[in-house]
Amino acid sequence: MKGNQQRYIQYLSEFAKENKVRVWLGGSFLKGNATPYSDVDISVCCKAEQAKQLIYSYGDPVFLSRTSNPMGILIVIYEDGVSVDLEIVESIENDGAEFFHRDDIIVYGYKRNEEIYKKIVSRDDKPYQVSRLFHRSLIKYMSGK
Repeated sequence: MKGNQQRYIQYLSEFAKENKVRVWLGGSFLKGNATPYSDVDISVCCKAEQAKQLIYSYGDPVFLSRTSNPMGILIVIYEDGVSVDLEIVESIENDGAEFFHRDDIIVYGYKRNEEIYKKIVSRDDKPYQVSRLFHRSLIKYMSGK
């Protein structure tokens, strides 16, 4: 599984450079303690169409959801088992030349976009809410939390 996650991180790096989109790697992959069940945590400074392109250029997700607390994070699970927590960033105090970052986004002044993710995942019905609850419970169980 870590091979697929590493392949996804390589995809992110290439996507960021080709599309001039700023991407920050976070979580356990940034800290170096990822497991085969770890999500790939990323923060992306982009518009809705760029976020859709980022999501669907890797492959069709088998599960696409959003968080409600905190707002502004998309949960994407791909057929190859890669699970992504994608934070959409509205603005950030970083205008360097690099597009793919392996440093913690928390050191920059940034603002999460709490509305854009609704354009990508607009569902909010009961079956959708149940699927979100099931997903969160399963991930926590598998990661030993």
